[in-house]
Amino acid sequence: MNIVGFTEKKTMSSEDCLGWAARDVSGHLSPYKFNRRAVGDDDVYVKITHCGICYADIAWTRNKLGDSKYPVVPGHEIAGIVSKVGSNVKRFSVGDHVGVGTYVNSCRDCEYCDDGLEHQCSKGVFTFNGVDSDGTITKGGYSNFIVVHERYCFKIPKSYPLASAAPLLCAGITVYSPMIRYKMNEQPGKSLGVIGLGGLGHMAVKFGKAFGLNVTVFSTSISKKDEALNLLGADNFVISSDQDQMKGLTKTLDFIIDTASGDHPYDPYMALLKTFGILVAVGAGTEIKFSPRSLFFGLRSISGSIVGGTKDIRDMIDLCVEKEIYPKIEVIPIEYCNEAIERVIKSDVKYRFVIDIENSLKQKLKKKTMSSEDCLGWAARDASGHLSPYKFNRRAVGDDDVHVKITHCGVCYADIVWTRNRFGDSKYPVVPGHEIAGIVSKVGSNVKRFNVGDHVGVGTYVNSCRDCEYCDDGLEHQCSQGAVFTFNGVDSDGTITKGGYSNFIVVHERYCFKIPKSYPLASAAPLLCAGITVYSPMIRHKMNEQPGKSLGVIGLGGLGHMAVKFGKAFGLNVTVFSTSISKKDEALNLLGADNFVISSDEDQMKALTKTLDFIIDTASGDHPFDPYMALLKTLGILVVVGAANEIKFSPVSLFFGLKTISGSSVGGTKDIQGMIDLCAEKKIYPKIEVIPIEYANEAIERKIMMNSEGGNEDCLGWAARDASGVLSPYKFSRKAVGNDDVYVKITHCGICYADVVSTRNSFGATNYPVVPGHEIAGIVTKVGSNVQRFNVGDHVGVGTYVNSCRDCQNCNAGLEIQCGKGRVFTYDSVDSDGTITKGGYSTFIVVHHRYCFMIPKSYPLASAAPLLCAGITVYSPMIRHNMNQPGKSLGVIGLGGLGHMAVKFGKAFGLDVTVFSTSISKKDEALNLLGADNFVVSSDQEQMSALAESLDFIIDTASGNHPFDPYMFLLKTCGVLVLVGAPSEIKLSPGSLIGGMRSISGSAAGGTKDTQEMIDLCAEKEIYPNIEVIPIEYANEAFERIINKDVKYRFVIDIENSLK
Repeated sequence: MNIVGFTEKKTMSSEDCLGWAARDVSGHLSPYKFNRRAVGDDDVYVKITHCGICYADIAWTRNKLGDSKYPVVPGHEIAGIVSKVGSNVKRFSVGDHVGVGTYVNSCRDCEYCDDGLEHQCSKGVFTFNGVDSDGTITKGGYSNFIVVHERYCFKIPKSYPLASAAPLLCAGITVYSPMIRYKMNEQPGKSLGVIGLGGLGHMAVKFGKAFGLNVTVFSTSISKKDEALNLLGADNFVISSDQDQMKGLTKTLDFIIDTASGDHPYDPYMALLKTFGILVAVGAGTEIKFSPRSLFFGLRSISGSIVGGTKDIRDMIDLCVEKEIYPKIEVIPIEYCNEAIERVIKSDVKYRFVIDIENSLKQKLKKKTMSSEDCLGWAARDASGHLSPYKFNRRAVGDDDVHVKITHCGVCYADIVWTRNRFGDSKYPVVPGHEIAGIVSKVGSNVKRFNVGDHVGVGTYVNSCRDCEYCDDGLEHQCSQGAVFTFNGVDSDGTITKGGYSNFIVVHERYCFKIPKSYPLASAAPLLCAGITVYSPMIRHKMNEQPGKSLGVIGLGGLGHMAVKFGKAFGLNVTVFSTSISKKDEALNLLGADNFVISSDEDQMKALTKTLDFIIDTASGDHPFDPYMALLKTLGILVVVGAANEIKFSPVSLFFGLKTISGSSVGGTKDIQGMIDLCAEKKIYPKIEVIPIEYANEAIERKIMMNSEGGNEDCLGWAARDASGVLSPYKFSRKAVGNDDVYVKITHCGICYADVVSTRNSFGATNYPVVPGHEIAGIVTKVGSNVQRFNVGDHVGVGTYVNSCRDCQNCNAGLEIQCGKGRVFTYDSVDSDGTITKGGYSTFIVVHHRYCFMIPKSYPLASAAPLLCAGITVYSPMIRHNMNQPGKSLGVIGLGGLGHMAVKFGKAFGLDVTVFSTSISKKDEALNLLGADNFVVSSDQEQMSALAESLDFIIDTASGNHPFDPYMFLLKTCGVLVLVGAPSEIKLSPGSLIGGMRSISGSAAGGTKDTQEMIDLCAEKEIYPNIEVIPIEYANEAFERIINKDVKYRFVIDIENSLK
């Protein structure tokens, strides 16, 4: 690089070099003269022609990592021409075009250097701000030449432009190397997601297309769409903040490369990966944080990568030349570098700045800001859904806007769904609430429909295109360009909408609704979602024009009770269907329904065959549809407004009777105003309970709670009734044995930490009463007519799940736990018939034979029980990650139910096993009782430091939150940490992944194939869990001991002898 204003001088031992350097943490660069060493025997002297600007240049010039050694001459994307070579140099000649990347030295003798992975060498030296072997501080490529050992130089064919070559040396190799490591180049047709479209991201797209992958680009900015699709050739483009677009890609990607440099949520992207999918982090956020569930359910992994070794770099350059792959660059002079760095920080570059003295570009974009107003609300910060006070900004009132002082806001089930991230697209912090009522306090200059002082409501959406056919017809909620939800939506200005759990809202007048002052605002609030959700389809299907017709209403909650009220207002004969007899008095006497039916009573249902004109289904859980379809007359209509996971019914239900199933979601502006006016005229009021905001969390818990019933054989169990988690005797019904079912008399059930979590509602979604237990062992006493694998008298086990679709790719591969349509957990889960599953703290269970496992009669049933969760949870990832390699090294974090099984399997596989614990008291157990090879107190820094880069694998069984970085640094290059414990979140430095190409993977139990293989292995090798057998009456005390970690190592309840 020829920098104006400098001349070169020569000395005997070294040579003056001219560069630009930062002198302090301001990072401001200015001219700087320094010395380079003389050319040694193995060195190459490179006259630098171009140097790319990397975000790392900013990090070290501004001391973001706290280790900058000023003055700093940045630059590690170096391209130039050889002008001198040392006497031993064979690979290069004067005049060759070459590149120098992110490192300029290493030991050249370790296993990594021998394998061409010099960037992983423990003695590696960075191109700038590194300490070289002679003790000098390295200076980078913002300078006119560099002297470097030939090993760290790369030949660039003269046909390839040096300006284009520069970014390959960091941006290019950073994405190319992990793509090769995960064999993305060998799998044309696979799908790749690329997060971010900067210097790294655009190269990931280019390499992905060169490898024949289907590439989807994720960005927060719609302005990137044209570049992604037309300039770079990506196949798809997604706005990452658009929940519908993201949801549409659930479980569709094989790989994701995350190039984003800022902190961002990971869970939404993890949900897009297929089973066994891999997300590779190559960006530079300050931390990586995600829910363990992102790993567990899908057997997904997060890996890191940092640049690449010499072999990969040479291969990459050759590929770029062969395939004519060129980075998109903006060439600038050195004088522009400070301004360029500011633009890099603002993401204002396409896609890499490359410094050269000959060309200039001076263009900066300015950001526009808007005035705003502080708003006080209550928000959920994470998937716990817990709400607490939160201050944020609302936009200023625009010309078409109304400023509404919120007086009341209804609590809707959707508030629970998004605050708890049930759809995986919550944008925290989330301020929920879309049943809003209040008083107008300001109006924009163009507003004609409202005045200050008016009573108004705001419903489930606050924006739409206002130009499509649906918006023109007053069906804004069906807007072809997507209605913007009142909370957790992405508005047209890119901001995330905040809902009605707040003191005011600013909204376009179109999405406000006049409420007569005679109508109570508290009563008006629920109309904006619960009311309109049932009113709109009733109007659409003309139920209001046919008095005397018959209407069935399934479910009697917020929506159902409004359907009854509207039905009676329209003169319909209304029948309420419920699973609970306790609802009868409310339905008939409080709400005025004409009839009440227990939906599980076949005689009552049969008596209503072909008697109903309409049915509105407001039930939120899965349930059978055919029984209800049979109740409709010819041409009858069933309208679904609840939130079942799936709708399954026989085509016969439609064919014979010309019946229809229709769906509906809230309503348009025309219907909403019509409904409000009707309610005011007819004095229709929702049944409500007014609460203060401080009670919101408790109200949400009450909304979640529901009872389940069904089946036809009494079963005795122990259940928790509330969040105290206290267990006591409980009688309930199990279904009868079906053709494919096995009836298991339970003899033993292990106690898992999940039992404690669920009974105490730690995840906020427990359906009480809950009968826990998913480590079930027992004896077959009945089998269905189609069952071939089991006979009466067989010993069997049942694990963590009892149903799945049995038809998807994962189910077909014996990975039912990862069922694409959702597995059904053994307890506290909604089964396909709509009932809530009950677990193994009970006398028997009825389960489809596919989810039963044969236990050899020689293997004790008490010992078999813990295998069904604790055992398979560690066994499955050990097999998946090929840990059954004798001589490899395994670390086990935690020595409880899971940890002690990991040690046992590790030793059975011939591994060298090290146990990590916070308690020295575990040492004797680990070494002498379980046979581990080493024991380390994890809080002892010296012991931990001594194990740096020594382990091939780590299994983390710890259930509490703990730091991950100290363990990640114990892994060798390409080492894997498998998380099977249950911390509330995972937080680690990107360097933990990136610096050693390490991975974090997750696992949740295992599929049917692995489970049966594990049981067979345990029987063959005589591997037995260490257990303490207890009676059912001791279960509550056992829970407390588990919480206090006072068990070695698994409690097993003797069901057969104590539950009678």
